[in-house]
Amino acid sequence: MTADSGSRNGATSGNGESQKTNVYTTSNGCPARNPESSLRASNALPLRDFQLVDVLSHLNRERIPERVVHAKGAGAYGEFETPCLARFSTTAGERGAADAVRDVRGFSLKCYTAEGNWDWVWNDVPVFFIRDPIKIPGSRSRPESWHMAMWLHSDYGAFSTYRHLNMYMGHAHKFVMPDGSFKYIHMYLEGDLGYQTHADEDIPHMAGNDPDHLARDLHDAIERGDFPTYTAKIQVIDPSEAHRFGFNILDMTKHWDTGTYPADLGTVQPRAFGKLTLNRNPTNYFAEVEQAAFSPSHLVPGIEPSEDPMLQARFFAYPDAQRYRLGVNYQQLAVNRPRSGVFNPLLRDGAGAPLGEGNYGAHPGFLMADREPVRFAAAVGGGGGVESRSTPEHQRWLEEVMATPAEEQREVDLKFARTFWTHLDDPLYPGWQDRMVRSLGRDLANVKGETREEVFGVLGIIGEDLEARVREHVDKVLRDVRVGKE
Repeated sequence: MTADSGSRNGATSGNGESQKTNVYTTSNGCPARNPESSLRASNALPLRDFQLVDVLSHLNRERIPERVVHAKGAGAYGEFETPCLARFSTTAGERGAADAVRDVRGFSLKCYTAEGNWDWVWNDVPVFFIRDPIKIPGSRSRPESWHMAMWLHSDYGAFSTYRHLNMYMGHAHKFVMPDGSFKYIHMYLEGDLGYQTHADEDIPHMAGNDPDHLARDLHDAIERGDFPTYTAKIQVIDPSEAHRFGFNILDMTKHWDTGTYPADLGTVQPRAFGKLTLNRNPTNYFAEVEQAAFSPSHLVPGIEPSEDPMLQARFFAYPDAQRYRLGVNYQQLAVNRPRSGVFNPLLRDGAGAPLGEGNYGAHPGFLMADREPVRFAAAVGGGGGVESRSTPEHQRWLEEVMATPAEEQREVDLKFARTFWTHLDDPLYPGWQDRMVRSLGRDLANVKGETREEVFGVLGIIGEDLEARVREHVDKVLRDVRVGKE
């Protein structure tokens, strides 16, 4: 035993420079022999071989629960005025699945600001499948889902790299002024490289030969100094104008259009306001990407959630998922820890509580504002700042749309899907409709006939030509399968 464990380190290299020599130890810090073999005693493995037990027991616990969705991901550090960490992902695949597949891409960004961490938890499609959070575990036969389904089966569902993505907030949020007035906003990022998608016939080959194609492309681009950049844009709606749109602007199955959809659905022109640059790769994937935890509830002063029920539900679901996956002290992990500092002695103890100030030392587990200086935010807002206030007219509109049952089917639900389909019949999108038909046809050929006919019925409402073309392609796929079996 030595009095000073630091004396283990310190060797001299051939050029005279001091180099650190790492001493191999067990988990409790005891110097250990080379682990090339376990201890033997009379040809038996004695349990006194703590190094063997140490290694095997740790191996059994290396894996943590993967994310319920967005399990397969890649990450990078960057700048958006503040330092930030980005994570890209597929949605449906498991952690070991291929990433070069047709799927919705997830995008999360953690901005380490001077007033706390601001998390963006977005997708590469501006809308979502559902508007009622009770359907998050599973849903079927919902007409509002077809808007996103059309996006997914179009070329937008097969981006070739994470560097060519657009990413969308999806939910409406509020930007709140110091006086409590606010605007509804949507934000999104446009990849500065423009669109680039995979051909459908290339996807199986790419997924089979390089399951990490998208992650590798992002990493290699940053390594060679070809830093991905994205232009941040924002759309703004005054709450007094919310009722003028031909749909509920808080319904995330609907798109805040930029000028391509029918005029009666309303147009919200965007404006650019910033640039995201990704310029550094993580050095330890598990610690910096797998343990990264994002939540739309992580806001900063000046931004609040809207009344969107899906957003409200995600405020609970995301942090709760991280507590299950990483433990109650997941915010204390280095990649998640706010650089602005944290003071909340009500949040202490639990598994993995850090030593010292991270667990508030000798401070009682309650606030002592009457005995020590503590500064509080002005009021209870989404990010801890001023709370938004509404006009009576807007409040009446809000009560009306919130009282409308989420399961109520509306004509406008399929109008967005229909508009998206006809929008692709344009010289600006050569071949997009044909490729969507083939994608839908391949998937429908693999489901039961009863379900297939149900889907054909919906496609006929979206567009008669769409139903006919998809039917024709399904028949072709099924004929080819029968011929292959003969």
